[in-house]
Amino acid sequence: MVLADEALWMCEFSSDPEVLITIIQHFQVLDIKPTKFDLSTIFNNILQREPVPEVEGDDQILPPPYVIRIIFIYGRSEVKFHSSNYESVRPFQNCPYFFFDSLYIHQPANEENKLLKCHEIFQDICNLDVNGLNYVFEVSKNPTKIYNHMAQLLAHPLQRPLQKDACYKIGWPIDVQVAVNTAEVA
Repeated sequence: MVLADEALWMCEFSSDPEVLITIIQHFQVLDIKPTKFDLSTIFNNILQREPVPEVEGDDQILPPPYVIRIIFIYGRSEVKFHSSNYESVRPFQNCPYFFFDSLYIHQPANEENKLLKCHEIFQDICNLDVNGLNYVFEVSKNPTKIYNHMAQLLAHPLQRPLQKDACYKIGWPIDVQVAVNTAEVA
């Protein structure tokens, strides 16, 4: 999906990376600067193509028939989104098999652009996650951080820890280091 004033569907759902790479390579930069964005158009587009997966039995034990995962990459520092139809969002928020991971890429804050709505937009994106299951990142156009955040989004949503519990540091945990150092002394 590509975002103009509303979401535009570009290809059907796919788990084939080659299809997704081909679509992304053919994207073109929009010449217009949008002044608004209706977030509900994303959810309306999805509902038209795929029903929300139904929970059958205990969702902690039984695997779902499929999951719907959106990786929402929003790069508008000055355009706060709105939703003209909150009813289109509700079925997704109540489904344990729907994930709306977000990466918000914005202009760096400085004295000249203090009025940017970056913080408000990031808070709005965070507020979309009512269950705490989605990953939400923000970065101010730092390529290394963008790569790190995208790498964290590689994991399957049902096989990763909650974002608040995730630790992506390289090295031994402190308690293991203490045990190793204690064994070396003995």
